[in-house]
Amino acid sequence: PGPVTAFCRREAAHAASTADGARAWVVRDALAKLAPADAAEIRALLAGIRRTPGAPNTSAAAATAAAFHQAGRGAPASQTPLT
Repeated sequence: PGPVTAFCRREAAHAASTADGARAWVVRDALAKLAPADAAEIRALLAGIRRTPGAPNTSAAAATAAAFHQAGRGAPASQTPLT
């Protein structure tokens, strides 16, 4: 399997272990690009995992942004200086 398949397997395992429906949704969206057998295996791993309305973003980027905001270093885009 190639690097995309490995990435999808890793992210699917993470989604399954944390019941992360948003991550599962993104992985499912990529399955069309994988070999059918690999896609079926990953789809089975994600069975039953669904997005939850109002659930927080689970990406690493969102976590980093939240940490900056909590440290008082973040500002809403409307308050960001232009210079």
